[in-house]
Amino acid sequence: MPVRTTGPEEIHQLTCPGQGGALDHGPILIVGASGRAAAQSARRAGVKVGVADLFGDVDLRQCASFHPLPVGRYPAEIARLVRNLSSHYAAAAYVGAIENYPEIVDEMSANLPLLGNPADTLRVVRDPERFATEFAARHWPTARITLNRPPAVADGGRWLCKPFRSAGGNGIQFTHDSNTDKVRSDVYYQQFIPGIGYSGSYVANGSRCRLLGVCQQLAGRNKSSHRDAAPFRYVGSIGPLSMPPDFQMAWQQLGQSATEAFQLRGVFGIDTIVTEQQTIIPLEVNPRFTASMELIDRGCDISCFGTHVAACTTGELPGATIIATSLWEKQIVYARRAFRVSERCLATLLNGDRDWCYADIPPAESTIRAGQPITTRLRLVNRDT
Repeated sequence: MPVRTTGPEEIHQLTCPGQGGALDHGPILIVGASGRAAAQSARRAGVKVGVADLFGDVDLRQCASFHPLPVGRYPAEIARLVRNLSSHYAAAAYVGAIENYPEIVDEMSANLPLLGNPADTLRVVRDPERFATEFAARHWPTARITLNRPPAVADGGRWLCKPFRSAGGNGIQFTHDSNTDKVRSDVYYQQFIPGIGYSGSYVANGSRCRLLGVCQQLAGRNKSSHRDAAPFRYVGSIGPLSMPPDFQMAWQQLGQSATEAFQLRGVFGIDTIVTEQQTIIPLEVNPRFTASMELIDRGCDISCFGTHVAACTTGELPGATIIATSLWEKQIVYARRAFRVSERCLATLLNGDRDWCYADIPPAESTIRAGQPITTRLRLVNRDT
């Protein structure tokens, strides 16, 4: 299937000067499980967007046209929807977890110019063995990877069982006994490395990249969610973090290594573990707008989606070092039990409270199942706490 990506011949149709110019011709269609954060980031840059996602949250509809994706036909329905909407949009961009379906990205790009990494890039960057090989070749320490049962580790080390098609840490589990594990074709095994999870956010033009910011990841548990069978599930972030120059340079070099290895375009994230010795160990690349980027928007007063459009259309990257001026916390609130969103609940979320503002606000009368995300809450954090 032919792939359409934006190139010099289409720059006259799609321009986003600097970090904030509006598109000259037509809006962008954002497609994925949840597009609210990317849509709000686009609005910061003056970029008009429509969003096709699974939720249709109230605050999404306040900043973008909404096109529902049927849950029962996701992600297969995406190709048909993009084809039907292609006359209304100048280009398309995907958010999580469409990177797990390169065949759908191929179909999207056959109908609209694609702002982001094409399917061939996704097939390579999401290959865990290729990922480890490329970073090791650039002298980065990596976690061991195997597609078979992990070997017995005499020193008490542990392994993680990770689905190939995963996002937000869902489905990742410890593998305790390699002798009893079933052989599965939908997972791979990665050595568990103790440390703290961080995510670096970047924007690239295929050959060069710029570090946008670094956030600490919260996983498995926060004050709004109980510990359950998802110990590595993403539950939020804190950032963007202020770092000493040498550490910031290391993060910049990490992103440049990924850009050179995979010719990445647009915004992307790298999930890492930072050990007690302050060693950065890359775990995976998320080759699209990521969950922590809205904190960088707020903390650095930029538009990550605006930089995405500029990098994908003109190749332009932010010129100056991006400085974090405020620190933000984001938490995903998960449902402990099934319930229906009442008008009173909706009003509470829309109004916020003394400490938190809310995003990803579900419409009234929505049904939330146990374990599903209800909403996202954000707050400004005092760096001294």
